[in-house]
Amino acid sequence: MNPTTTSLPSGTFTAWSDTLDELERELTVADDVSRASGKWTAPVGLGQLPPELVGRARDLVERQQRMLARLDEERLGTGRHLAALRSVPTAQLVERSVYLDVAG
Repeated sequence: MNPTTTSLPSGTFTAWSDTLDELERELTVADDVSRASGKWTAPVGLGQLPPELVGRARDLVERQQRMLARLDEERLGTGRHLAALRSVPTAQLVERSVYLDVAG
């Protein structure tokens, strides 16, 4: 423990470290929706982030930003797929053939 940590209120470093652990776990399993809880709640009374954890917190923010960018790309792709599906005429009880152009 360095002098900066000792100037923080008792338990601050551990509380922040535990919080970062939890956020890192959630981000790690974000690809597997069945395992990710998606219900993270910010702890109350964490206090100031200890200087020793600033780098770790920055890395976590960068990973979260990359994940958000990827999710946004996937959302846009899903929107394009839905638009294509919606362009297909609905089935009707008519005596004519309906063809779907899957090549173009």
